[in-house]
Amino acid sequence: MVMNLNDVLTALPAKHRAKVPQRANELSAFLSPEWHGLALKEAERAVAENKAGFIPLDAAKKTLRNGT
Repeated sequence: MVMNLNDVLTALPAKHRAKVPQRANELSAFLSPEWHGLALKEAERAVAENKAGFIPLDAAKKTLRNGT
């Protein structure tokens, strides 16, 4: 089922609906900052050039917990 923004907002409980921006210029609070898109593109480029890679989330958690 595909929902548009109006459907989603209508489905929200009233106490949460009050927090949703009512004007288009307030929507910027929900948008990612420009640097985030640039960082994602750089990460994708590095992976494509085999200069970086990803590890499974569980392995990353284990590495962080063990300090290794």
